[in-house]
Amino acid sequence: MAGEYVDSFRPRDLFRLNGAPINMIDHVTRGSMGAVRLLKSDTKGFTFEATLPANWTYSTGLTLYFNTTDDGADASDLGAGVKLGVTAKKINGGSATTDIATGAGTEQTVTVTNSSTSNTIIQTSLAITNANLNSAGAGDTVLIRVRRIGTDASDTSNGPVLLLGGYIKNT
Repeated sequence: MAGEYVDSFRPRDLFRLNGAPINMIDHVTRGSMGAVRLLKSDTKGFTFEATLPANWTYSTGLTLYFNTTDDGADASDLGAGVKLGVTAKKINGGSATTDIATGAGTEQTVTVTNSSTSNTIIQTSLAITNANLNSAGAGDTVLIRVRRIGTDASDTSNGPVLLLGGYIKNT
């Protein structure tokens, strides 16, 4: 049924895709919250796993909700755009690989507009249709990559955007 909660992700659930585990450079605090930095120059991003409840009927897909904020270092980043990309891949089953770039659904994108007030949380949603969930369904585990696409023309923020976490709902 649409609108049902599926899973959440926090900074501690995210694994960096440049071959190095999350370290103190990636994991930062902003106010009283933990976050990971999504740099303009790093397009590899982070992954996390989500298990879809086995007793559900999935409608048209999943919607991911992201909580982001600026890092407070550059006032010119306030009100600027940040392009995020999300890729999903079913990872249970005999033919799945651990590589998000192989056999995954088409990457979906969204442009987040930073708040004009520093340290303000922006929540952005991105719907992923069933066709882009790599045939995932009830009871499946999905690997999800979140990355910044800093080379996109709509990404006008020069500094890092901080990903505070988020959640997933049935669409």
